[in-house]
This record gives sequence, C-alpha cells and structure tokens, in this order.
Amino acid sequence: EGEKNIILYSLQPFDNETLFPNELLNIIKEHTQLLWYIRIHPTDWNRKDEILDFLKEKQVLKYINIEKASSEPLPAILGNTKLHITHSSGCAIEAANFGIPTIFLDHINAPAYFPDLIEDNLGFVYKKNTDFISLFNNTLFLKNEFINNDETSPYEKLNSILAKA
Repeated sequence: EGEKNIILYSLQPFDNETLFPNELLNIIKEHTQLLWYIRIHPTDWNRKDEILDFLKEKQVLKYINIEKASSEPLPAILGNTKLHITHSSGCAIEAANFGIPTIFLDHINAPAYFPDLIEDNLGFVYKKNTDFISLFNNTLFLKNEFINNDETSPYEKLNSILAKA
C-alpha cells in the first residue's frame, strides 16, 4: 500500500521473447528505483512459472512484482502507476482514464486499435530499432500532462474514445 512509481506492463498471450525484448529488459535493469508490475494475461496464468523462470534467467525477476500486479484490481494498481506498457492490450484505455500514458510495443496493430489514444498523447508506439530509452524516459514524465488540458472529465474522454472504437 502507498506504493508509487509503478510501471505496469500488461502482458498478452505471446512467447517470452516477444513479450520481453532486450530493450525492455535493459530498462528494467537500469530503473531499479521504479516498481515494475507485470500483469499476466488471464489466459496465460498457467504459464506463470515459465514467465518467472524466464525473468530470473534474464536477471530482472528481483525487480518485478507479478503476484500483486496480476491479482489486485486494475484500477487499484493504476491509481499508483506512472507509465503503462503493453503490446496492444485494452488495458491502455483504462490507463488513459487515469491520465497514464501507454507505450505500445506492437507498432503494427496498436495504431489501428488505439488511434485516439495516440492522437491525445496518451499512447506512444515503439518501433523496433528506434531509441526505446528516450521514448521510455520522455513518456515516464507525461502522466496527467494531457488528459486534464481541457474541461473534459476523464470519464467523458474515455466515453469519447470508446464511442469512436
């Protein structure tokens, strides 16, 4: 409780190499002062031990919380989250409701699924072989910068995003 500085990564049912590119693993190792919450996709819960073993092998498991991230209600986690990362999970819409920017690792599908988040500076697409460190650092400090720049409540903004989907 009272944990701030959470970086939430919402997993999807992909293989470990796809889920954890080296750029992301390096950021986790460099930013150990942040709380890394990795939320396992509900359909992948049976792979939990395999994912834990992979993260241990990559020497980042000690920086990660999977239990709380996967068992606590998403809104409770988002209340203390600074940045959301995913390939193209719908959790990005819920993060946007909290004014939390999302970095999308899926540069093909995310722009099609979340054009409004990207347009509203609440979604940023990582393209492989570009500077992930700069994207991460710049996005980390964006929380609340854009969602409250007008009189629209977060709920009205979310409803607008959902209506366009």
